[in-house]
Amino acid sequence: MNKRMRRSLIVGIFCLVSLPLVGCVTAGRGDKMEADIAALQTEMEALKSSISKDREKLNETLIKAQQDVERLESVLQEARNVLGRNSADLSADLEALRKAVDRLSGSLDVSKREFQQLQKAFELFQKDVDGRLNSHLSLPKDPDGLWEVGNQRFNDEKHDDARKAFEKFAQEFPQHDRADDALVLLGQTFLKQERYQDAARTFTRVLREYKDSDVNDAANFGFGNALVGLGRCDDARVFFEEVTRMRRSPYRKEATAKVRAIKRGKLCK
Repeated sequence: MNKRMRRSLIVGIFCLVSLPLVGCVTAGRGDKMEADIAALQTEMEALKSSISKDREKLNETLIKAQQDVERLESVLQEARNVLGRNSADLSADLEALRKAVDRLSGSLDVSKREFQQLQKAFELFQKDVDGRLNSHLSLPKDPDGLWEVGNQRFNDEKHDDARKAFEKFAQEFPQHDRADDALVLLGQTFLKQERYQDAARTFTRVLREYKDSDVNDAANFGFGNALVGLGRCDDARVFFEEVTRMRRSPYRKEATAKVRAIKRGKLCK
């Protein structure tokens, strides 16, 4: 069996054992999706209301803490001004004031620490809010918007969010000239999370459904990496060697290095 036939056989096997990532939606599933969307919208409204109340409460606490710090600083400065006069007739009072200053200084330090802790708590709260809201954000309906969101989340290493955008893109716009690119990036999100079986299935789709695509080199290279992750270096080598024959591919140099590493037994140990 030559290498090209072996490569086609490997792709065929993945096609048979893999369920499509994108398929038709039945009427029953459509009703369920509408119900899920309605439930999600209700949950979003409740979440926003809860977050708004929490934000207001924490903000009021921060303002009060800031006011306490400012008040203590003012009292402390007045006490220091009195001490600075150092009047001989106020020796007893000065000693009492010194003790008061010491107490105020301690209280001020405690207040400042508490205020810093509140600030950190507010920052963590804000990050949590952003994360919770972003996880519920609805995706754009147009291909350009989906592509932009997917790329932005991918560059920010938010692979779960990027995957949602690319999956929707591939499902709803399979004839779009970027559909093959969306699948390649979808496969890369799986690779980055070491979900090698899912990555292999995704790259298989590109090679099966977009045979003349200009990103076939990326799909072959990604498929090879997925097979390495699955411990199948002999099969992976077939796909890396395919990339080495693509002279204009930006993956050619790295694919060549992978082939050499496989020959030396440095992968799939």
